[in-house]
Amino acid sequence: MEINKNNWITALAAHHKEWVAIVRLFGTDHPEDIVQECYIKLMKIGDPQKYFENGEINRALMWVTLRNMFFTINKKESLQLIPYEVVKNVVKTHENTQRLQALERIELKIKAEMQNWEEYDRQLFILYRNSGFSMRKIEAEVGIDHSSVWRTISNCKTKINEAIGEDWQDY
Repeated sequence: MEINKNNWITALAAHHKEWVAIVRLFGTDHPEDIVQECYIKLMKIGDPQKYFENGEINRALMWVTLRNMFFTINKKESLQLIPYEVVKNVVKTHENTQRLQALERIELKIKAEMQNWEEYDRQLFILYRNSGFSMRKIEAEVGIDHSSVWRTISNCKTKINEAIGEDWQDY
């Protein structure tokens, strides 16, 4: 049989059972599908002159082609792509977890530092920190002189900065 661009796939398909047997040896449950995919791929990009030498099928090249198709199909089946959004969220969650842990360590250091303060300083700073009130609002609500509130809060911030400044910069 004369091999040309129109009938070369038909000539390969004449040995279909042989190709199926070869693919089955690769360890697949669906050798027919792989052989059919191979035919389709060869029709698109195959070169008949490579697959036939002196009118005979180049079985070594066909074996390589079938093996490559087997790997390509199995790679697609076993490779489960994870959407970028999921990966991004996992990374963000991990980063957020690390940041949260760092913040918790800093918070513990702040609380430990505050235990060394006078009761007045500690209570005034807790009020300032937790209420979100400005110093003027605190002095108006509590009835303490503005300069006393400002000096106390400023001193507390300085003490905290000295106690955790390096940790905060690392954060």
